[in-house]
Amino acid sequence: MPIQLAWNREEDLFLDGYRPAAVVKIRSGLDAGRGAITFWDSIVAGVSQGEAEFAYDMQTNRYQAPAVPDLHPLKIGAWRAPNAHTNAFARESQLDALAAKAGLDPVTLRRRLANDPRLLRLLDLAVETFGWEPAPGPTGRGIGLACGAWRQALVVAVAQVAVDKATGKVRVERFLEAVDVGLVVNPDGARQQVEGAITMCIGQALSEEIRFKGGHILDKNFDTYLLPRFSAIPRIQVVFADSGTTTTQGIGEPPVVPVAAALANAVFDATGARVTHVPFTPERVLEALKRVPAK
Repeated sequence: MPIQLAWNREEDLFLDGYRPAAVVKIRSGLDAGRGAITFWDSIVAGVSQGEAEFAYDMQTNRYQAPAVPDLHPLKIGAWRAPNAHTNAFARESQLDALAAKAGLDPVTLRRRLANDPRLLRLLDLAVETFGWEPAPGPTGRGIGLACGAWRQALVVAVAQVAVDKATGKVRVERFLEAVDVGLVVNPDGARQQVEGAITMCIGQALSEEIRFKGGHILDKNFDTYLLPRFSAIPRIQVVFADSGTTTTQGIGEPPVVPVAAALANAVFDATGARVTHVPFTPERVLEALKRVPAK
């Protein structure tokens, strides 16, 4: 006899698996004159160090992912590009912080650090297509950039945001991704995969969150678990690199990797406030704005 089990929305959000939580702490140093990383110490708790070691030249680096028993008391599942998006968010945010401290344009710093010709070409494709204007941040324009990788695929994301300093609300105005996944067999299908990934990650970065209190889950429906509406999705532009290869890579996971970092760097460029906790809710943005040094 066939049996069908159907969960309602509250049961689905309560019983299904969650994206793993993580904390990443990075200590680093930069030789501003040469634009070189002198040391990089990254500790990741909650996920592995997957994709933490990226195509950047760092003289001294250490990556640690200590095992933490029972860190996740609830059921968790793999989110797209497991671990990579978490580590990219921390790494790319830290790079922009270093660039600002040294008075360097974020793209200039990444060009000096990149040791992969594919990444350099993709970085050039992204900034030229977007119309990046080099300047040390924060510029007030609200434009941020981040790089990411998943397996053999590379992605560079550029975001433009507007931040309401009175409410803390972030509005994404434009988003571009340059993607190198080798030979693109179905351009329309691949572009739609990238657009869908960016749309999903805008929700992840700005509004979607499961909160707990006293062991109870507070967000059991879409009145508080806030998915992005159509009005929150910006103009999205996708460009694929002509890598000159017949090798193909998957397209479903790589595009998610740099999205949150690009948005965080765009918020910093707009306001000088560094948000380090995903999602960037209005409350967290307002708290970050309070920490901006007075001019």
